[in-house]
Amino acid sequence: MSKENSISRETESRQTEEAPQKSSAPSEPTSPVPFKESALKRLARSRLGRGRVTMLVLLLGGAVKAIDVYDPTFFPNLLNRDKQTTLELPPGVNVFLAQKSRQDLPVFIRNSLQSSLIPPDFTIRPIIDAKGVLRDPNRFTSSWNLSSGIIIHTSLRYNEEGQIEDKDILIILPQTLEDLTVTSSTTIDSQYFSQKTSGSFKCATVDLKDRASTNATLCENFQVDTQQVKRGVGVMSPIPGAAKSSVFLCELYPNSPIYSWKSCSIYKAETGWQ
Repeated sequence: MSKENSISRETESRQTEEAPQKSSAPSEPTSPVPFKESALKRLARSRLGRGRVTMLVLLLGGAVKAIDVYDPTFFPNLLNRDKQTTLELPPGVNVFLAQKSRQDLPVFIRNSLQSSLIPPDFTIRPIIDAKGVLRDPNRFTSSWNLSSGIIIHTSLRYNEEGQIEDKDILIILPQTLEDLTVTSSTTIDSQYFSQKTSGSFKCATVDLKDRASTNATLCENFQVDTQQVKRGVGVMSPIPGAAKSSVFLCELYPNSPIYSWKSCSIYKAETGWQ
């Protein structure tokens, strides 16, 4: 699911019962809810979390408010996937990497998500906090809302040479998912992601370490491919601080500072699925 893992404390999504439509007009998520430092935040500051990777929340348990290392306050709508790319770049951003993200992030999105979840237009931006401060000049991100209340976040990060270090997608569902199992997680994964993943899911109960001492069910299929890229897909319900669920995907490349992680989720990053 980081070098100083910037993981976004995100937002309450709109909730309707309308199914996602390909033609649904995306809109910006709302402002994040403050979240006090937790054991997860301390882990993000630890050896596991050092560096500049700012992976989305899925790497910290599939929850938008899991960690307060960085504070992205807007993940605008993605770029026009057929005609033009919109980049909004504050001072200090790496323009070379920003131009690469115009190609790489849309390709990743199209190759990973089911087409019905992808809006016709989107904008790419670096991660910026509430004061407009650039938090990671090498990470580029996009998010959008669906009319069904689903929020989708995507991001990727480069090293200074322009090589991709990690990619991730976090989908926030506006409801909890009951009785998650290996079988149901496999089905849920195929509803949102278009790529087939080898291997099989495993499930566990994890302590969210939030103020309510909530337990959640985390199911994940985490594998290493022939190119030594670590790829995981998973489902988690509930997420910290909200009666919602997450579906996530991550790819960790051998040059990533968190390549040692054994899971997309911080809850299993050290132990993995033994």
